[in-house]
Amino acid sequence: MKSSSSQSYSFDGFTLDLPRGSLFRGEQEIKLRPKSFEVLAYLAANSGRLVAKSELMQAIWPDSFVTDDSLVQCLIDVRRALGDDSQRLIKTVPRRGYIFDVDVNVNGAQVTGAVFDEHLEGLRLLIEEESEPPKAEAIYLPSNSYRRVWIFSVLAVLVVIRALPFGDYSNLAAQAQMQE
Repeated sequence: MKSSSSQSYSFDGFTLDLPRGSLFRGEQEIKLRPKSFEVLAYLAANSGRLVAKSELMQAIWPDSFVTDDSLVQCLIDVRRALGDDSQRLIKTVPRRGYIFDVDVNVNGAQVTGAVFDEHLEGLRLLIEEESEPPKAEAIYLPSNSYRRVWIFSVLAVLVVIRALPFGDYSNLAAQAQMQE
């Protein structure tokens, strides 16, 4: 059963209970992984405005370097929990970010636009205390960087191979015997 929380976001039949780190549909609790919950809370706190991917990555993983895949997986989890397969609630703006396109009530009061970022700092601490031990995360590099590194590496190997002296080594044994 849902507690009466001092900080909550309500939208489209759902309630985000920030102190408990829980998502509810009516009285039913919907399980979300901690980072997925943080993504949803950040989007709800900034409803109605475009949230850039970089802003979202910095807000959710401030001291870590992660790939876009981490964010994509969290959004898949959130959309599944909300039943938002058609992207009615969370709209993707290609190459720019995401818009949480639904009216959000904060503690029962209707709010438009971005709301309290300071709630998320307390939320991050609460979730980190209850979450599993930290796992190693991948270094964030845009996908083009991988291609550039790979191409540069291949070119470097080709230059090194080209710089090696090529010649007729069959005479080396004969030359060594003649010098003896």
